[in-house]
Amino acid sequence: MNVSAKARTVASPHKRMSAAGRRDQILDVAKQIVADEGFAAVTMKRLAEEAGITRTVIYQQFGELPRVMVELVERE
Repeated sequence: MNVSAKARTVASPHKRMSAAGRRDQILDVAKQIVADEGFAAVTMKRLAEEAGITRTVIYQQFGELPRVMVELVERE
């Protein structure tokens, strides 16, 4: 087995998160930011950094930041 083939067979120990799980994760991070610093502190960049994901994932799940905030308020 060559090195590149071996590297591909060693899977990451993390399973891919379901869409519902990812949405909950993003909302949980948003909730924590709001609790600590208020609504104005929530940005797409900050959400992505604190969730350990890319902004693209947030856009895929919610579209825009206002949708994240609306869903957070509705959930809570």
